Amino acid sequence: MVQKLKKWFIDLILMALAISGCTRSMPVNVSSLQKAVDSPAASATTTTGSSASSFSLLPAGLFGKYDPIAPGDYTEVVKVKAEKMEEAKERSYAVHVPLAYDPEVAHAMVVLLHEAGSSGGEFASLSKFNELADANTFITVYPEAFGAEKKWNTDLYPTAGANDVAYVTAVLDAVQKTYHIDENRVFIAGHYDGGILAFKLGGLIPERLAAVGAYGASLGYQHNASETIKLPAVTGPVSVIMINGNADEIVPYNTNDVLLSGNAGFLSARDTQDYWMSQLGCGGDPDESVRKDENVRMATYTCSGGREAQFVRVWYSDHRWPGSFTFEDKKKAADDISASVYIWDFFGSHPLPVTE
Repeated sequence: MVQKLKKWFIDLILMALAISGCTRSMPVNVSSLQKAVDSPAASATTTTGSSASSFSLLPAGLFGKYDPIAPGDYTEVVKVKAEKMEEAKERSYAVHVPLAYDPEVAHAMVVLLHEAGSSGGEFASLSKFNELADANTFITVYPEAFGAEKKWNTDLYPTAGANDVAYVTAVLDAVQKTYHIDENRVFIAGHYDGGILAFKLGGLIPERLAAVGAYGASLGYQHNASETIKLPAVTGPVSVIMINGNADEIVPYNTNDVLLSGNAGFLSARDTQDYWMSQLGCGGDPDESVRKDENVRMATYTCSGGREAQFVRVWYSDHRWPGSFTFEDKKKAADDISASVYIWDFFGSHPLPVTE
């Protein structure tokens, strides 16, 4: 009898999704729905900055604004109306719904942009952001770069040419319609060119983003001694966390001989820090902390509009996402940090300022 009742609840949820016209795929781990029924207490976690909540299969949720979606991983498709390239007008993205997702509660959302040549699935695996999402009950979203080379169109150098600003904005719209998202806690972070696109979006649509973050990203690219393309001016205040490795071989921490000689290369992390300081009106003495055992230096500045900019330098770290690898040199092993943890800690404490 109990098993029949469980099956009735699951069938009811799936029927509701079908009636709603939902086109999302089933979770990769479909058994999560059965686990939620068998042991709802096991899937409950404590949120950061809000009250605790747990996933609910009560029929009452069927009549709310948002569908009672099961925890798991979904693949969604979005139409990009502003896209001019016919083959890029319909694109997919992935969504991870945390274990304790409750459609009656507004949740934070973190959009994560993979590096060139990678994918959303690979970024989810190496960043371990879904584990943070389950522990802190926020939704993670993984858009996919267009083209064979999987490079984001930041306008700094040639790519497949898709309108990635329009695409990611369309993803934001779609997710906020489907899931119960807290509009004051929408964040975007990325790695390498994904981080550059996150920076660009932070400058173009700051009214929709509480904060942006990146590892191994730059504000511009020097094509030769006479041509350097940079990100556009920021249109409004936004909080920023920027993490760079002191040994990054692609985005140098300081201006190097390659750039000084006029050869092609990304502008340095120092240049990018100066860009954000100027664009966001940051000033005064920073709140600084140095983790001597891990050689991590962090400086946080107060900026205009109640925002903050945090700059993190990691000694020995190269272009790889910190937390996705272990230093081979035992002397440097203590320097392992998780860029994902640093970024989420910053995001979690930087919602959009409350305005009267």
